[in-house]
Amino acid sequence: MRMKRLSDWGHTAGNPVRPELRGNGSRHGQRFNHSRFTNSSSRQSMIFLCLGGLIGTLVVLALSVASLMMGRGPAKAEAAAAPVVVTETAPVQYSRVIVPVRNIEKGAALNPQMFTSVVRPRSSLASTTITDISQIEGKFARVPINAHFPLILEWTTDEAQITNPLIQRIPTGFRAVTINVNATSGVEGWARAGARVDVHWIAELNGERTATRIVENAQILSAERQVEPSANPSAPIPTTVTLLAQENDAQKISLAATAGQLILHLRGFDDSGKATSPLHSMTVNDLLGNKEDEKRVQGLVRIRNHDGFLEELVLMDGNLVRKGQVR
Repeated sequence: MRMKRLSDWGHTAGNPVRPELRGNGSRHGQRFNHSRFTNSSSRQSMIFLCLGGLIGTLVVLALSVASLMMGRGPAKAEAAAAPVVVTETAPVQYSRVIVPVRNIEKGAALNPQMFTSVVRPRSSLASTTITDISQIEGKFARVPINAHFPLILEWTTDEAQITNPLIQRIPTGFRAVTINVNATSGVEGWARAGARVDVHWIAELNGERTATRIVENAQILSAERQVEPSANPSAPIPTTVTLLAQENDAQKISLAATAGQLILHLRGFDDSGKATSPLHSMTVNDLLGNKEDEKRVQGLVRIRNHDGFLEELVLMDGNLVRKGQVR
């Protein structure tokens, strides 16, 4: 059974066939070439298909790129934002402090006119920095103070320490003791501040005139209240000197001053050791070297006393007499 062609029905795809195209397939006297028409339509369809495929491919590529960029975008943002660290800086705190307007000499009395008030960062201040002018009331400069530096408590001192300059010169365990001197006992007045001396005690012991060295290498702190070592030859000879001695030596000096006479022996500046003489005491007989006394000696006794010295006692005419003391 033969199927009818569209041309047999007189229409194509529901459209009536134009009269001029029916019959022998001629138009205006020309024969209609149906195959050429069919080939042209096929080419157009292929072109549309290719364009559609190309557009689809481009769309897929565009979507892929967009998806890739969207996947990398947050990571880059996070990476860029990671190094940024926001820290809060504490505000700088300030304090008002006291500073001198000029240089101040050691020992000068401190008064408000010498100072002014300024503002400085707290981080640059010592814990003992003076912040109120009332804190320097009745104070003196312990050390030279430079201008424009914040004043600290350690640079000041009380009036008692300034008016009595000996206090700062007395170490722990030492004492200052004063004795009367004259031209003889004070080495013509050369026993002055800074000098070092040995103290000898002259007294009657057991009926004999005896000289005993009771203190060695004592320092003179002042002479007639003068603490400066320089001596003016035309100045009067001091009548008093103050000695620096250990506590037990100071007791010896005080006791010996009430029971005899004290004589100072001046030392050289390079001689700061112990005395080289083995004799701790000397009597008049030792000084004279009396031979008759040697004949009268009937015995010799040596006793170490509480000071650690070896004391010699001789038996003369039935009596014990102190001969001398040696170390």
